[in-house]
Amino acid sequence: MTLNTMWDLSSEDITKLHEATLDLFETTGIGFLCDEAIEVFKANGFRVEDHTVFFTEAQIAKALESCPSSFTVYARNEKNNVVIGGGEPVFSPIYGPPHVVDFDDNLRRGTLDDYHTLTKLAQSLPNQDMVGYLLCDPSDVESTKAHLHMLYSSMVYSDKPFMGASTQADKGVEDMMQMGEIIFDCDREYLKEHPFSISLINSLTPLRYEEQSIKALMACARNRQPMLIASLVTGGATGPISMGGTAVLQNAEVLAGIVLAQLITPGTPVIYGCASGIMDMRTVVVSLGAPEFQKIQRIGVQLGHHYGLPCRGGGGLTESCDVDAQAGMESMSATLTAMDRGVDFVQHASGCVSSYLAASFNKLVFDDEVCGYGRDMRKKPDLTDEGLALDVIKEVGPGGEYLTNMHTAMHCRDAAWMPELAFRGGLDSYFASGKPQYKDAVRERGMKLVENFKMPAIDEAIKAKLDAFMKENG
Repeated sequence: MTLNTMWDLSSEDITKLHEATLDLFETTGIGFLCDEAIEVFKANGFRVEDHTVFFTEAQIAKALESCPSSFTVYARNEKNNVVIGGGEPVFSPIYGPPHVVDFDDNLRRGTLDDYHTLTKLAQSLPNQDMVGYLLCDPSDVESTKAHLHMLYSSMVYSDKPFMGASTQADKGVEDMMQMGEIIFDCDREYLKEHPFSISLINSLTPLRYEEQSIKALMACARNRQPMLIASLVTGGATGPISMGGTAVLQNAEVLAGIVLAQLITPGTPVIYGCASGIMDMRTVVVSLGAPEFQKIQRIGVQLGHHYGLPCRGGGGLTESCDVDAQAGMESMSATLTAMDRGVDFVQHASGCVSSYLAASFNKLVFDDEVCGYGRDMRKKPDLTDEGLALDVIKEVGPGGEYLTNMHTAMHCRDAAWMPELAFRGGLDSYFASGKPQYKDAVRERGMKLVENFKMPAIDEAIKAKLDAFMKENG
């Protein structure tokens, strides 16, 4: 019997996409709008015309050979270190929204206080493995200093790994490295061997990288800090409306950035970033919850893994503006697709509403439960003698019950996933309780996490040095 399962790319499909990418590299090239990068390419024998760089298959292959297939990101609490490409997905929350929606559904421009709240939630929620960068845009802080305050929030209010500063170009990276030296109480060389951040580098679709991103990329590579190199093609707007065309464009842009990183410092850890989607031609909105987004992600992850790279995929993405049925459908679909495809780094795993436009406090809490649900689905059932429970089945026999059996008592806490939020009380209890709403449970849990938040332990001398750095620079 042939099973009707989801599609995968065949080896012929991957070859076709790869060869189409090489065609673009050799005939059209990638624009790098930075003289320093152009000189690096020239010095390494690449064909360059003005600010357009052309790539050969051999040059791509050489760069890919030096990329690690997995790497560790270190936290100031070593128990929270994460391995990217180690076989399990790493979850990181929303990145880049200008607005926030608070617990009471108030929409506003993000503030630094909102940023701290989002950091505290990411620190407290059990399935968020990292805290982000640009969890929201803190509009009440000077733009040239905002990166310092966001990094400080990640370092002080959390002891998990975090995403790094790719804003403010190479200066942002240098500030991050200096703060890293303080928080880890070490020198620069130690940080190069023990990377503590992942910085997002986006191409400027179609087929370009702009100067500020290039400078951040080169600075991260010099310091051997991992990068998520991503392309955000919008099918029908900044790229072809066809899924195949969008995938080829994404592939070319991501590989070009990876090549530059390896030219600067071979062995720099990189993540292949699948972030492209499609525009809804009726509303002219990027449709993150559409099945096309998942199709492009499936293609991108298979390509990235074909090249031996850990891959980024989207998590709890939705066009919905609330924690509602649409958000649940779209976010869970995106998260489970990412996990089923073997995505190594799930960005935007929690907190997204309205297609990246806002970070929702409630959605962050909601999505964390989705991540936990997905994690449990990945666990293979226990098929040991204890898991098969054959002796128990024989003991109970026909017509018996298992509720009072010792085997049930021993495994009632580890045999099944238990939600923090979902209602499982049955209809009578539901109506007797006044029809409790899921979103109310989400809001209550989130507010309690923030209210009861305890800052993770930090050496007072280190914090004093970090505070002094902020006073001088922030």
